[in-house]
Amino acid sequence: MAAEEMEWFNNYKRSLATYMRSLGGDEGLDITQDMKPPKSLYIEVRCLKDYGEFEVDDGTSVLLKKNSQPFRIC
Repeated sequence: MAAEEMEWFNNYKRSLATYMRSLGGDEGLDITQDMKPPKSLYIEVRCLKDYGEFEVDDGTSVLLKKNSQPFRIC
């Protein structure tokens, strides 16, 4: 690689790492993981604590109770 390409890549790598650390609380979130799309449009969520009613992006509401496993469409 040329020096300019290495510089661009290193800047990109630092920017991506900073962005991923800003997501997901204290541990960050690795957005480079799971690069393959899901096989199903449904995801399963297990609630670790009582949350109550949660409104998703499409406007529907889900009741999240401890140990419940509501299915949602991505």
